[in-house]
Amino acid sequence: MRINEFAGDVAALKRLVNANVARLNTLMERDGADGLFVITVDNWRYLTGLPVHHSVSYANVNGAILRRGDELPYLLPLDFFANGIRPTAPWYPILKELPFLGTMEAYQPTGADKWPQLIADAFTELGLARGTVAIDPGTPWVIVDKLRSCLRGVRFADASSILTEARIIKNRDEIDSIRRACKIADLAINCALAEAREGISESELAGVVESVFRKNGAEHASMMPCIFSGDHPRLGYISSSDRKINSGELVRIDIGCVVDGYCCCIARTGFVGRMDPEVTEAYAFLRETLSAGIESVRPGITNTQVHKSMHDTLQKKSKGKYGLDSYGGHGIGLGLHEQPMIGSSSAVSEIVLQPGMVFAIEPSIRLVGKGWLGLEDNVAVNRDGVDVLSHAKFGLQEPRTNSN
Repeated sequence: MRINEFAGDVAALKRLVNANVARLNTLMERDGADGLFVITVDNWRYLTGLPVHHSVSYANVNGAILRRGDELPYLLPLDFFANGIRPTAPWYPILKELPFLGTMEAYQPTGADKWPQLIADAFTELGLARGTVAIDPGTPWVIVDKLRSCLRGVRFADASSILTEARIIKNRDEIDSIRRACKIADLAINCALAEAREGISESELAGVVESVFRKNGAEHASMMPCIFSGDHPRLGYISSSDRKINSGELVRIDIGCVVDGYCCCIARTGFVGRMDPEVTEAYAFLRETLSAGIESVRPGITNTQVHKSMHDTLQKKSKGKYGLDSYGGHGIGLGLHEQPMIGSSSAVSEIVLQPGMVFAIEPSIRLVGKGWLGLEDNVAVNRDGVDVLSHAKFGLQEPRTNSN
């Protein structure tokens, strides 16, 4: 469901929401939660399936309450979002509208004034003035604090475990959305690598990526396109710059886009200038490392074992010259970085892989004086092993000049 074709996939939307709500109800029953409140963009999307304006300014402006046992959540949207929800998703009960004009909330959630009482009234109307309510961990503190004052009979619990466990296993529709996002990002990677040459800026390549996203139906980028060239201090700053690419430099393209709210995140690296033996060798090692990580994925092993398989492969192939640090990838879904994280046992929570888990595998090597060599693919765990969702082409670029 593309954001500008919202009304066209009602059946798919309802199927997705029904599956997510059923999973949440099971977990709420297990944990003894009578209700669940969400307000962050990704948790709102998970519970309702409804797209909203993707902006930091609107990160906490739409609330929803799921009462345990109900088939649909009750909505508390920002008032002008409610105007769009009613004609396109009339089956949703809108319990309250959160006012935009005349309040500070829509501009800065820490200035909450009217919203907490409206949210508290909604809980009361749903019979949740007593009992246990699991609350979105991203809810601004000022709202949580005032809700506690308004609803003294409610025990507010952290919803982190419920939401994390619900979202870590993707259903078929969720995986299909991530697969479609990968298909667009694959095309963007290929187009950007084809344009990589001496004299072009990182920002210009980022523009190529963004253009492909928009032309092919992505809702938006899952992050600012990360185009890094050469070995310079900005490598640790996740943003492309106006820096011009020089001959003899690596160009890492680490990007992602969103389809139906679901993110992908993939990476490839090219090289500008006359081919360098050190780069060619390291690239071959890294491809084998990525392949080893992907081939290790199957139900029953852990996320830390995936990381170890890559680290061991890289060390063996390079005869100890290279190795991975404690990080090797991250879960993807409605958020860009979710569980399971891929890393060493000292750096991540150990999780046994199950069918439906989706994550990015991204080994990398820093080559002094040349830049950051990285490869990243997205995979889904299935009953038989692994399903590779991304298929951007591999291969360091042939030398190019401004004339061609």
